[in-house]
Amino acid sequence: QVFGEAMACGLPIIGTQVGGIPEVVRHNQDGWLVPPENPQAVADALLAMADRRDEFDRIGAGAREHTVRSFSWPAVARSYLDLYQSLARPTAACA
Repeated sequence: QVFGEAMACGLPIIGTQVGGIPEVVRHNQDGWLVPPENPQAVADALLAMADRRDEFDRIGAGAREHTVRSFSWPAVARSYLDLYQSLARPTAACA
């Protein structure tokens, strides 16, 4: 949830390539994904963020856009509606 909140505020994320993080954070689009248990990779990503403000801003804007498009209440409601409509459609076996 913290990643989603930060991304909604336009902040790029540095996350590890484990669990559900890669499902939320797209490398070089919303943030940076680094290997787990690799502090040097985290440090490198932090330094890259600090050195390249234009990239920080671009990736932060991408994070906000992705969050609003994919995880806002209207987007989630639309996903559920699509799911329920697909489940309610009669199939050839039922017709």
